[in-house]
Amino acid sequence: MKRKMLFSLALAVSLAGQAQAANWFSDFFSDCKRTTDRNRAWPEPFQSVDRASATVPFNQMVANGWQRNNLLGDPHFEDDGFTLNQAGNLLIQRICNEPVPEHRALFVAKAQTAAINANRMASVQRQATVYLEGETPVVVASRMQVEGMSADNAVRINASSIKNQPEVKLPAASAGGGDASAAK
Repeated sequence: MKRKMLFSLALAVSLAGQAQAANWFSDFFSDCKRTTDRNRAWPEPFQSVDRASATVPFNQMVANGWQRNNLLGDPHFEDDGFTLNQAGNLLIQRICNEPVPEHRALFVAKAQTAAINANRMASVQRQATVYLEGETPVVVASRMQVEGMSADNAVRINASSIKNQPEVKLPAASAGGGDASAAK
């Protein structure tokens, strides 16, 4: 009886080992087949993901360019900080007449205080509503700052630099004339 039990146990273990070995063998070949199929189709599964990831930075650059183009900041407001000056009105008019409607968003650079920000946003909203003939414009606060200066400052700087330029004087002509053909 003991021998039968021992024999049955050994048979069960050897059959389980063979099943395990057959499973391992099958797993190995299915893994080889999967790897071969991946290598044959290699660039295709990854190309669309690569192309999409390559264009994402350009889309962000375009969005930042439109934001910079449609940005109102300190040079577009009077000295009180929230009343639009002529440059601000003209910029809002140009943005509202933009031929592509999805690029008509107005961005307002953040000022020093929340009260000035709120007044600037309201002022831009009112003026844009006038140019859009009742449509509600998209006005967004922006952390981007306007580069440059107001036109008044630029004119003042240019005028003072022209006024302070020294007079242009050419050197006196030499007696020799400097012409080689005249020396004959």
